[in-house]
Amino acid sequence: MSVKILNFKEEYSKYFYELNMEWLKTHFYVEEHDEEILSNPKEFIIDADGIILFAQYDSKIVGTAALMPVAEDNCFELTKMAVSPDYRGNKIGQIILENCKELLNPSF
Repeated sequence: MSVKILNFKEEYSKYFYELNMEWLKTHFYVEEHDEEILSNPKEFIIDADGIILFAQYDSKIVGTAALMPVAEDNCFELTKMAVSPDYRGNKIGQIILENCKELLNPSF
């Protein structure tokens, strides 16, 4: 399975919303704050010095994760991570996580 990791682009916002909403509705519940963040990831994550990555397989976006800076220098929180139910079990989440670690600490 060849998965490509992509950086945030405005046109990927709908995938960030759809993937995370599916995960929240299946495993938890959607809070107002979740809806707000997922509906506007550029404002709440990218413009706040966060990072959003996407996993692409066969030209389809199948996973995503966000990294948000926290108070300590050079520390980020992994948040809003989801993989399409059709692609779970294929280590896509692991690939996203490995790319997050490499992005934040290339010597990791």
